[in-house]
Amino acid sequence: MSAVREAARVMETEVVEKARRRGLTAEYKLRVLAEADRCTAPDC
Repeated sequence: MSAVREAARVMETEVVEKARRRGLTAEYKLRVLAEADRCTAPDC
């Protein structure tokens, strides 16, 4: 079997893990927003 066909066969059967989204809690999001509100420097 040629190298190209072998590579195509391997790619065809490869299982790619599905990406998971980050599960950020409401508490964490509120904490980040509160910290941003307290920031006074333009580069924060």
